[in-house]
Amino acid sequence: SRSRLHHPSLRAFAFLRGGPTMASSDSSKSLVPIDSGGSPHIATSVVGVAVVALRVVGAGALGLWCLVFACRLRCAVVARRRLQELLRLVAGQEARIVITGADSGVGLELAREFAKHEAVSLLLGCRNVADTSNGGPNIGGLASMLRARGPGTLRRTKCFQLELLDFNSVQRFAGEAHEFLAKGKPGLRLLINNAGVKITDCTDSGGRCRRHPTTTTARSSLKNGLTETWQTNFLSPFLLTEILARHRERAGAQVLANALRVVQVSSGREDESHLDKDVLEAAQRGDPMPSEYADSKRALLLWTSVRGQSLAFKGSVFVHAANPGRVDTRLGLYWVPFWLYLLSKPLRLVLFRTVAEGAFNVAAAGLHRQSSGKFGHYMGGEKMLEDLVIWRMPDKQLSVHLVRWACQATALEARSGGRPLSESGRPLSLTDLASCVPAEPDVWSSQERRFTRHSSP
Repeated sequence: SRSRLHHPSLRAFAFLRGGPTMASSDSSKSLVPIDSGGSPHIATSVVGVAVVALRVVGAGALGLWCLVFACRLRCAVVARRRLQELLRLVAGQEARIVITGADSGVGLELAREFAKHEAVSLLLGCRNVADTSNGGPNIGGLASMLRARGPGTLRRTKCFQLELLDFNSVQRFAGEAHEFLAKGKPGLRLLINNAGVKITDCTDSGGRCRRHPTTTTARSSLKNGLTETWQTNFLSPFLLTEILARHRERAGAQVLANALRVVQVSSGREDESHLDKDVLEAAQRGDPMPSEYADSKRALLLWTSVRGQSLAFKGSVFVHAANPGRVDTRLGLYWVPFWLYLLSKPLRLVLFRTVAEGAFNVAAAGLHRQSSGKFGHYMGGEKMLEDLVIWRMPDKQLSVHLVRWACQATALEARSGGRPLSESGRPLSLTDLASCVPAEPDVWSSQERRFTRHSSP
C-alpha cells in the first residue's frame, strides 16, 4: 500500500518487510517510491529501528523498575505492620527498649517503629546527641515525628551519649540502661545491640578515611591497641551486655521477674570469616585483617553460643542473634559521594532490602514468644536459622578463648566490680593504687614543730 510513511521508524519497518517505502520530495511534496536497495535509505532505516528499539527497551526498563519499586514498597508496609503486631503481643503494661546505634539506618528505623506504640519507652544510645528544647532527641527527624504523635510520646524517648570506641562510655551507658530497664511497670524488656561499623580500604593519598577526613583511617589501631571494627562490632556489645547481666544479678528478684531479651545484630557475611586463634592473636596486637568485619560478626555468634546459658540462668538475660539481610543503608558506603549514592537508588532497590525489612528481621528475634524462655537462637526474621548452642558446638574451644580475650581486653571484672582503671582502661594493681595515693604532709618535721619541741621546758 502507498500510505504516508513520514516517520522514519515506520519507513524502517516497511523496509524490513521488503516492500517499497515512500519519501517526500521537497519540490512537489508528493510521495515518490524509493528503491529499498539504496544505501542512504538503509542507514536511515537502521537509525529508525534503533530509535524504536531504544524506546521499547526504555519503556520496559521503566516498567520493570516501577514493578520492583511497588514490590519493595509493599514489603516495607507488610514488615512495619507485622512488627507492630508482634509488639502488641508482648509489650505488656509498659515496654522498655534500649537501642544502640540509633543515629541512622536500621537503628533509626527501629526507634521510629517502636515509638509508635503508646506503651513503649525508649533509651537510645547515640554517638551524637542533640537534645531539643523540650528534652527529646533530635536524630534523623525522629523528634518531629514524635512531636506529631503527641507530647507523651516525646517524653517516653530518651537519648544518651554512647561512644563505642570508649569503654568508659560503654560502662556509663550500661549503668544508665540498667536503671532504665529496672523501672516501670511489668512488660517487655529488650536490648538491641545494633551499632556497627564496616571499614573499607577507600582512603585518600594521605592515608585518611574518606568517610571522616579529619581522623585517621580505622585500619590503624586505637590507643588501647584494638582496631575500630573489633571494638565497635564485638567488644563494646560484649561489655554492655555482660555488665548489664551482672547488675541484674545483684538487683534481686524484682528486677529478675522481667526477663531481659538481648538481640545481637550479626550479618550474613559471617560465612566469609576466617576466625581462628591466629586471627584472635592478631586482633589482640591490633593488626588489621582483611576479613575483620566478618570475623567480628562471627564472634558475636560464638560468644552467644558459649555464654547464653550462663546469662539466662544467673541474670535472666536471654541472648539471641539476628541476620537483617542485605539492607539498603550506607554501612560501608560512606566514602561514596552523596550524589552518586542517590543516583544508584534504582539499582539498590533491586539488589537490597528496604530498611523497614531489615528492622523487622532484627526486632522479630526479640519479640517472638519463645525469646524470653530460650536462648542462643540465630534468627532471620521469624525463621530460626540456627540453634547456636548446638550448631556452634564444634567451635567451643575457640569460643572460650574468645570470651577470655574479650574479658581481658575490656577489663570486665574490674569494671563490674567498681575497681579503678588507668587512662588506657586497664585495671590498676595494688602498687599502682599505692602510688596514686598522695603522701601525707610531714607535720612532725616542720619548722614550727621543731621550734616548739626545742623551746619547751
